[in-house]
Amino acid sequence: MAEAVPELALDNLSSLIQKKIGLFLGFEKDFKSLSSLITTIKATLEDAEEKQFTDKAVKVWLLTSSMISWTSVPPMPGSWSTW
Repeated sequence: MAEAVPELALDNLSSLIQKKIGLFLGFEKDFKSLSSLITTIKATLEDAEEKQFTDKAVKVWLLTSSMISWTSVPPMPGSWSTW
């Protein structure tokens, strides 16, 4: 019986560690995916900023996108004081 307690504790600890590592690896995968998406969005916006002077449709899209982003994201507390 005395041998079963440490073995059970070790099994529980091992299971907990495996779950935590799984969560971390899942987060890392999601973070890489999100980072890639943000890089693509940034590149698209940079291209649109250059093209807005020669393409009216791009200019309208850029203005609309800008207005949507400002109205759909609530302000962060204290963020206006730094502007």
